[in-house]
Amino acid sequence: MKDPLKGPLKDRVNDPEADEAGPLPALPSRPADGHKGTFGTALVIGGCATPTRRMLGAPALTASGALRTGRGLAQIMCPQPIVDHVLTLCPSATGWALPVEPDGSIVAHEAAELFDEAVQKASVIAIGPGLGDADGVIPLVLRAVGQTETPVVADADALNALADLRDVAKDVRAALIVTPHPGEYRRLAKNLEITADPLADRNRAAEALAQRAGQR
Repeated sequence: MKDPLKGPLKDRVNDPEADEAGPLPALPSRPADGHKGTFGTALVIGGCATPTRRMLGAPALTASGALRTGRGLAQIMCPQPIVDHVLTLCPSATGWALPVEPDGSIVAHEAAELFDEAVQKASVIAIGPGLGDADGVIPLVLRAVGQTETPVVADADALNALADLRDVAKDVRAALIVTPHPGEYRRLAKNLEITADPLADRNRAAEALAQRAGQR
């Protein structure tokens, strides 16, 4: 069988010093008497089930990543028509079915009630992967970033939702991590009147975004 990693590529994979940042730090040790409840619960909110767009891989991958990196439990909150399919992709997770309208858009007030129940057991929230831009997305994103008890990772369509808000800094109260690619960064930066170029100086761009959003 042909080795898929050959030459420089294989050398780079095997070299922990290949990247400028060096090797990743080791994960913290885990207590011998630990169990799944010891290591926290990740609440992943994503997925889209409109007639023209079906996105279910991203929330499943996010939940799988949370479990692979040490989180004890993962819960996926996604539109009701796709929740079983998402859980098939990540069977180690459990699901919360977001109520939807006939057009697949999220029913905002019912989603808020579901979120308030689910967040009580969450130690971190990841929102946005594959969430789309249908009605009900922005209120749900605001619900996540507006609470103060649980840290939030905002990705993908959650960032697009925040970029559509007039003064996003006033709406963010949670401890927030954002994960924009350059295009998503520019949409957020335009909203927040940031001029830093994410490709020219990533550290300065990240610092400017954090400060403008009220983060450290």
